[in-house]
Amino acid sequence: MSRFTLSLLVLGLILGCCGISSASVMTVSYPDEIALASTNWTDVISVPKFNPAMGDLQSVMIELTGTVTGSAGFESRDASPSEVTMELIAIITVKRPQPQGGLLVVTLPTVSETFQATAYDQFLDFGGTSGDTISNQSNTETEIATTALPADLLLFTGVGNINLPIKATGASSATGSGNLVMFFATEASAKAVVTYTYVPEPATIALMGLSSLVLIRRKRRS
Repeated sequence: MSRFTLSLLVLGLILGCCGISSASVMTVSYPDEIALASTNWTDVISVPKFNPAMGDLQSVMIELTGTVTGSAGFESRDASPSEVTMELIAIITVKRPQPQGGLLVVTLPTVSETFQATAYDQFLDFGGTSGDTISNQSNTETEIATTALPADLLLFTGVGNINLPIKATGASSATGSGNLVMFFATEASAKAVVTYTYVPEPATIALMGLSSLVLIRRKRRS
């Protein structure tokens, strides 16, 4: 048996033992993030596109983590007691770039607090017995969306970066009293991780096997 034939047999054993085949699925991930800023901002998430030389793209997963922070205050001016719920909310959306457009993923980090307010105490001070103030509140939420639509796979494939529009909108609110005076100060940040799932090219798989073979030979020589 020739050395070449023996090497091919060893390579086949390596590929089989490692579970590597032409149908192997691999992933590669790219992160980007937007720093904390007052809500109602717009920006872009910029990550590398999938390099088609790596293989056949199967799906794109976007993991979006949003954080809302801030303060809020209320004063109930009702003539009777009421239960008041304050919610700090940021709506963070990631969309496809134009001209395709369309929502990819959305997350709504929320801070919710409930208070028992008395009848109006005659002081508009966001405190006392008929009001309250919450400060330095924060919460984080993560949403994941996966697409395998042919148009999306094409959109995310190529050279250079893809820039995904991202927006954070303040949607804070208070409920529970018919006569509320309130204020909100919200900020939001975001982090996105784009993960490509793909089937690698056969040449890439063979290279992985050959690397393992070289490693075995080196170990034997040492």
